[in-house]
Order: sequence, then C-alpha cells, then structure tokens
Amino acid sequence: MDIKAFHFDMKGMIPKAEFMLKLLPELSRMGYNAVLVEFEDKFPYESLTEIVHPDAWSREEFSSFRELCGRLEMQIIPLVQCAGHLDYVLKHDKYRHLRDGNPPRETTSQWCLADPAEPFAIWQTMTTEILEFFPGCRYFHIGADEFNFHILCSRCSTDERFDLFIDHVIHCTKFVKAHGKKVIVWDDTFRKRESAKLDELLPMVIPCVWQYLGVDEKIVEKMCAKSPEVWGASKIQNDERYRGMGRQSAVEKNVNDWCGVLEKFPLKGHIGTIWGRNHGLSQLAATLPQSFYMLAYLAYSLNHGKITDREKFRQEFVRDYFGLESAEFIGKLGTEPVAAAAMLAEAGEKVSRNKEILEIYTLFNKLDSLWVYCDACFGENYALYPKYITNTATDELTRNFLDGVRITQERADELKAEFRLKLGELFTPALLEEYISSRFDGMLEINTLWGKIIRSAYNNKDL
Repeated sequence: MDIKAFHFDMKGMIPKAEFMLKLLPELSRMGYNAVLVEFEDKFPYESLTEIVHPDAWSREEFSSFRELCGRLEMQIIPLVQCAGHLDYVLKHDKYRHLRDGNPPRETTSQWCLADPAEPFAIWQTMTTEILEFFPGCRYFHIGADEFNFHILCSRCSTDERFDLFIDHVIHCTKFVKAHGKKVIVWDDTFRKRESAKLDELLPMVIPCVWQYLGVDEKIVEKMCAKSPEVWGASKIQNDERYRGMGRQSAVEKNVNDWCGVLEKFPLKGHIGTIWGRNHGLSQLAATLPQSFYMLAYLAYSLNHGKITDREKFRQEFVRDYFGLESAEFIGKLGTEPVAAAAMLAEAGEKVSRNKEILEIYTLFNKLDSLWVYCDACFGENYALYPKYITNTATDELTRNFLDGVRITQERADELKAEFRLKLGELFTPALLEEYISSRFDGMLEINTLWGKIIRSAYNNKDL
C-alpha cells in the first residue's frame, strides 16, 4: 500500500499548532506517511477573509506544519469540499443566495448547482490558495460526499440534480488535474448510481470508499472495476454520545474488518478518519489527540496486518508511547470510566512520554465518570417524578437527590476549570470554550431543572 494516511479534520476542536507539531513525529513513527487535512475555515484565506474562523492557524503556523511534514516525508493531502459540507461558507449572509433549497428552509450544507458558475468560482478561489501554499502535494481531495439530491429547490428539478452535481464534480476534477494533482473523492454519492457521466468521472479520480459499520466488499469491488486506483477509509474514533472518550471496541472492529478487505483488493491507499464534527454546524465530536490509541492501532494494522491479540497490542502501545507497563485502562476508556480513573491516576505518576495525551485521556475520562453519576441521579429522578409531584417521596430521598444536584454542579464546575487550565495549553481557545459548552451546558440545565422540581414539590418543608 502506497499511502497510509490519518485525517486531520480542522472543523473540530483542533490542537494548537505547536501541540500538533509535537504529535507529528509520533504519528510518523507509528507508520503514517500522509495526512489528509480538511481545512474548512481554519486556513487563513486572503481572498475570502470573511469565512476565516477566529481559531484558524496562521500562515506561519501552516508553514511550520508543511516544513515538518516534509522532513518526516509525510505527504500533505489537502481537502476542500466542492459541493456539500459547506456550512462554513454558506452560513454567512453574503453567500446565502447560493444555498440549496427554498427559503426559509434552504440548507447551509450544500450549494445549489442550477447555476454552478459562482459556486465553482468560490471553490476555485479557495483551492487555488491551498494549491499555492502546498505546491508539492501529489493528491488533492475534493470531497463530493453526502450531497442531498432530494432537497426541494425551485431552481432545479429533482431529476436533474445528479447530472448537475456530476458536471460540477467533473469541472472541479479537471481544474485540479490541470495542476498536476491526483484527485480523490469520497465514494458514497456514486455507490448506487449508474450513468454515462459517472463513467466519465470515475476513471479520472481516486474513489475513497468509506465504511464504518462493517465493510460491504461489493462496493469496493464496484469501485475497483470503475477506477484504476481506489482507496479505503475506516473510522478510528467513536464519539457517538458526545461525552468524553469514545468506545474503542467499535472502531477496533472497523479497522479489523478493513484488514480483511485489504487482503482481497489491491487498494493503494487508506485513510483513518477522525471526524471533528459530522457537519460544519453540528456539535463538536472527536479530537485527533484523544484518538492516539486508535491511530496506533490502524497504523500497525496497515503495516503488519490484522491485530489478533488486542491485549498484547495494548501492552506494547502503552509501553512504547507512554513508557508504562499496565495497559488495563485502555480497554475501559469510554465504557468503564470509574474503573479507569484510578488506573489513569496511577499511570499519570509513571508516564515518561506523551504526557499530554495521557492528560487528555484523564480529563475526558473524568467527564465520562461525571456522566455515569449524572445518569444514575437523573434516571432515579425520572422514576421518582410521580412521587415528587404527589408529595409522596420521603424526606430522606429528597435530601439525597438534592445533594446529588449540588454534587453534580460542584463536580462540573471543578472539571470545567480543569479543562480550561490544562486543555487551554493544548487546544485553540474559542473551540475549547465551545467544546466545554457542548459537554456541560445541557447536563447542568437538566441538573438545575431537577433541583427546581424537587424543591418545588416540597416547598413547604425545611429541606
């Protein structure tokens, strides 16, 4: 396999540049030789300054990133979405007229391609800046995934939407290829379709087949028949509950499933995806640093084949990357946070390498532990609700769960302060605050509501 890449999704909570530069040599040592950078609004565009995020890296920081990748012989694969996942552009009023669909329900996710000239011009402007900044890149990813063909739009009919989309993707492909780059697209919008225009497109691009819940080999086989070069993509972080650490077992299985496919098909590249958000305006999801274990798991699998003894691999991982002897906490992250807490505390006293990563594990595990406590309190409160509103819950129960409300608030306040203190050194500020808000605000709103319900039910008692 030529390309073993990891995904740096900059629409998520991105590391500060100096922290990312510390991680790159470790990722290279794992066995990665490429990084797919999904810039979104974190690149300091000079021609579209209005879309640039406050936490965007500077050109100097991207220069340091580019230079270090060069020294590590790690290819940079830029990704600029050409059709969908464009919230970071279309959320701005200046570009509202380009949104797909009919007001007031038009979408910021994709632009209407009934008149593709302006969408192409904007995409071309962004792409040109990226190509000028990364002139040595061999590959360029134009996305083209998850485009909704069923949105009602008065400017184009449902029947013509796929052809308009394909025409636009072909136009973008030819533009990038004219710069001497190989073009990558995600495969999902093409899997179940057949057309002459699609037959024109697929031989020009590298379809990257992404499958996260098992791998349908027929899709891989179809793409291999249509295109001379095909890549795969697995998911290496699982943050489906939007709490702290994701469950590792689900993504371990996905990587193992892909290993079976790689034994059967001559794929030339593979990308381990870490989605910072599902969409540009959705809640923050996984971070690259919290995915460190699964990054190592995938890299080993791509270089040596399917991992058959996970416990042995975990032991080797913690010894190699943290200088630790016990790997028991790895299997409990995201599933048994209370049990993992003591193990992480002990590991924190002994860690000799990559201490920041272990600190992130520890903080995210504390968040998961707090949610275990909240789930227990909230669950019992839901069951007690009929008693609260009929004044039949005992004083002992009431005092106990009011105490739970207090403890939840205190633990959350302490943990938020710890996030700001410790993660503030590693992650960009505005996105860190958004992350803290997304993980704590809803929890504390419900906690406050329970406090009001319990007190209101017993407002005539001295509690």
